[in-house]
Amino acid sequence: MGNWKVGLCSVGGCLNDWKLCVISWCFPIHVFGMAAEEAMDKGDGVRCITLAALPFVNYCVLPCWRSGIRSSKGVEGNIFFDILAVYCCLPCSIYQGGVEAGLDGQKEIDGLVNKITKAVKGFDPKKEVKKAKDDTKAAAENPKEAVTGEMDRK
Repeated sequence: MGNWKVGLCSVGGCLNDWKLCVISWCFPIHVFGMAAEEAMDKGDGVRCITLAALPFVNYCVLPCWRSGIRSSKGVEGNIFFDILAVYCCLPCSIYQGGVEAGLDGQKEIDGLVNKITKAVKGFDPKKEVKKAKDDTKAAAENPKEAVTGEMDRK
């Protein structure tokens, strides 16, 4: 059993991979999911993100996530300290888990930019505004048909 690669609130550790540190503070859910995916079984990233998004469930998921990374990487500790770390400084704990899982800040930034680019590719705000206005106008003119049409789409 060993120790964490970086301390929980280690300024020096954060400076070593400042990009991952910034992502941990600005987009913690991304680092959270990617660390789970790297350190635990494949598919755990999506499960962890989904469960962490649920109110009150996340109080159990976050310490278990940290415990899972700790045990998969052979780091000493216990669930009590995992709970304290997650509740006292979540971004620091997520950064620490990301480093332990082997995440690279530049690679994660590239991945985030790629995902955002794919999400907004082809998005035209003017077309969306026009479509929303047209849909609203059509719904106001015939509300019953608008509701039926919405049900048919699903």
